[in-house]
Amino acid sequence: MRILDEPVLLVEGPRVHLGHSASTHLEKPLSLKAIGSIFRLRRELVEIVKAAVLGGSRLTVQEADLLIVLYRVRSLGDPDPPSYEGGWVTSANLLAALDHGEAALSRRIGDLDTLVERSKVYQLPQIKRSAARGEDQPEIDKKTAAVRITEEGIGRIRPVYERYCQFCESLLKDFPPDELTHLIRLNEAIVKRIRWG
Repeated sequence: MRILDEPVLLVEGPRVHLGHSASTHLEKPLSLKAIGSIFRLRRELVEIVKAAVLGGSRLTVQEADLLIVLYRVRSLGDPDPPSYEGGWVTSANLLAALDHGEAALSRRIGDLDTLVERSKVYQLPQIKRSAARGEDQPEIDKKTAAVRITEEGIGRIRPVYERYCQFCESLLKDFPPDELTHLIRLNEAIVKRIRWG
């Protein structure tokens, strides 16, 4: 039996496609491999986080993500996302800081009832350039919706957050810091390209 080196035309029922003989190997483009590996990693991470970190908490991955962001702001003084005194975070800033499930944020906050509270905060005035006059105009102060974690929420999420930190440390302990820094930069660059082109 002779193995062909040239592509051969394969016919299967009504479909016709160009195939390759046994000696020709079709390599998947590197870009497809890279994106595919991100999807596979996310799938694996979500499942193991559900089991190892969230087990027994009765929280979804999305709820835990939201509570962890608010916990880090109010209890640990994390400057990201930006917040107001007392740990209040605007919906827009919270949305930008979430790692999971940006959809239905308002409903998710409502589902967390006693763990998260809502209020209105004064937005800091911003300077906007007036197109008509070509000069900077201060924006009028206005109130905006904001949320923060409650004391009950802090008590509920603290052990989950501690397990999550331990899980991340354990999973990545053998990787040099410069590789992790490079991975973070690469992932953030991909996110920016998706969002802003």
